[in-house]
Amino acid sequence: CKAAGIGMDFSLNIAWPGCALGQARLTQNAAAVKDGVLCVPVTCYVQASAGSWKSMRFLDIEASSPAEIRKVVSDLQEHDVRTAVIMIHSFSFSRFGKPNQRVEQVLDNLLAHFTADSNVRIVTARELHEIWRANPDALVGQDYLPTTGWWMTYCRAWQRLDEGWKNVAVALTPPGAVVLAVGTVLIWRHRHRRRKPGAAA
Repeated sequence: CKAAGIGMDFSLNIAWPGCALGQARLTQNAAAVKDGVLCVPVTCYVQASAGSWKSMRFLDIEASSPAEIRKVVSDLQEHDVRTAVIMIHSFSFSRFGKPNQRVEQVLDNLLAHFTADSNVRIVTARELHEIWRANPDALVGQDYLPTTGWWMTYCRAWQRLDEGWKNVAVALTPPGAVVLAVGTVLIWRHRHRRRKPGAAA
């Protein structure tokens, strides 16, 4: 970017395994400066964890639920992270040549929500670069990695059952586990009763 005269980069994504910049751990979610280039990472978060294991995700207008996006941005505000970037693909608003009305509605609702928040300012990349050039300290804050948790992940899966096998698997695993556990107990009790000797006459 520096060699090409590009002053900003938005490709850092620590939740994407193939991102070499992410592997370098320059930053998690906070804006950072490297060789004079302003690096603004795609906002990432932990969607679920168990012990040392963490399932990472990045804010995506299609893949993240509106509730997750609102929570992540709120957590960033509370921890003084100055930027948040939501991924939007070139094809996010159309599917098979038709408008993707669900995603359009999500964007409309999010814009309404954030514009109503006096602590949030929605800017273009050019505007963000101008803010930084005018006052480099404007983007200097803390770095933080939010966590949305299992419940939000589970709710998102139920909301998106028709959008992939992973959602079906996540949504049906807990009730399936309950059915399996109850069935196992009932079978064990039934067999135990059959083996129990009868009382003497």
